[in-house]
Amino acid sequence: MDQEQKNQVTEVIANGILNTLNINGILEATKSYSMQMAKNRVEVMSEEELTETLKKIEQAVEEQKLSKESSSESQEQAEDQVAEAT
Repeated sequence: MDQEQKNQVTEVIANGILNTLNINGILEATKSYSMQMAKNRVEVMSEEELTETLKKIEQAVEEQKLSKESSSESQEQAEDQVAEAT
């Protein structure tokens, strides 16, 4: 079997698999593809780019924590005001 025939068999099998996927399978395949693309991207990034990206991620996580804490405090204050009003 030559390479063209193998490619044809592979394509038919891939199309068969694609036709049987439900939404969860599609999401899982997309996640797997995205992870592979991210790994490829990280491999070509310089140390400087990796460090800068990590700093941005850590900053975003910290901001999210602060936002969540602030939201919780606001909710507690609103609940206290409702309790006082009743």
